[in-house]
Amino acid sequence: TQNWMWVYLTDEYSGSPRMVLFQYERTRAGYHPVEFLGDQFQGYFTCDGYQAYHSLPERIAVTGCMAHARRRFDESVTVLKKDFTKEQLKETTAYQAMARIGMFYK
Repeated sequence: TQNWMWVYLTDEYSGSPRMVLFQYERTRAGYHPVEFLGDQFQGYFTCDGYQAYHSLPERIAVTGCMAHARRRFDESVTVLKKDFTKEQLKETTAYQAMARIGMFYK
């Protein structure tokens, strides 16, 4: 069976104590974060591209996960390596995107 771990983290600018909360669920349905966060929550929801999350209430802004974005560029670079020289590869959008994403983690 598949199960999902939902991870919530407080905003460092809210003035609330910093904490991480974990919620274990049997599905990845979009109603789990809505129920957990309550009717008053307004903020960001970072996730993969699962379509169900794009129907969350407007007060919850859906943002993309950087690891998932990076993975798509990495897949492109892997395919391009077969037909491009190293110099040509460095000029591709996929390679340059990977380099820019990598700068976040230095």
